[in-house]
Amino acid sequence: MNNKSIVILIPLNIASYEEVEYEEKNDIRGYFDTVDKERGDEIWIKNRINIFMNYTYKSLINQTNQDFTACVLYSEESEELIFSEISKYGPMPKNIVFISKNMADIFIKEKIIGSEYVYFVRIDSDDMYHKSYVQKLYDYIPKPETTALLNQWGYLYDSFNDKLFICSAKVTSCYTLIHKTEDYINGTVPSVITDKLDIQMGTAWSMPNKEYLDGLNYAWHVHSKNTLTSSEEWFTNEWTYYLSDPINKDIINPIISEFMG
Repeated sequence: MNNKSIVILIPLNIASYEEVEYEEKNDIRGYFDTVDKERGDEIWIKNRINIFMNYTYKSLINQTNQDFTACVLYSEESEELIFSEISKYGPMPKNIVFISKNMADIFIKEKIIGSEYVYFVRIDSDDMYHKSYVQKLYDYIPKPETTALLNQWGYLYDSFNDKLFICSAKVTSCYTLIHKTEDYINGTVPSVITDKLDIQMGTAWSMPNKEYLDGLNYAWHVHSKNTLTSSEEWFTNEWTYYLSDPINKDIINPIISEFMG
């Protein structure tokens, strides 16, 4: 029996956000309203797939360990548009699949048979993990009771303004949920496939049995097609414990190449 199955979950256009109250100085309700509208928008989907292919996809195909399954999750009503768009980029590796939210759990349960544990690795469809990240997860031995692995430290990459920062985030979508494979297949633990991404993220970061991974493992990507495009607007003290000064531009590309190949 294999000890671990690693499944990377990448929501493309399935998100649905709860109504949340924010202080006036940090009010992002308009952000959530716009996100909900854009999930079914043709222009948004085409732009997001382009960003995915140029950043997140490159992070996946350049992982030093390719023993994982990456599921890009989409809303079923947008299936025809999505497959028409991704066909422009040529065939993908067998371990990277676009799959509807409704079919994902069945597909995943078939993939993880034969392992003892399943690691559900979350990342957004515009962000990146370091190319050694999958190998790090295979090498890492968590405590028996651990249910979540969190990445607090990483990079904030502002490709729109050509800036790179080191950050320590209060919460990110770069986390991993750990379940016993048998429990997940049998349905004795909740499905990880959800459109309530903000709730799942908050739950992961508030779990009592969590561990923080060492290293700068993620690149949180700010770009021209984000609803919020300024790193200074979004990554304030409300969202980070620490945000460095911009890193010297001469070393941005060498650092980012560690994520994109």
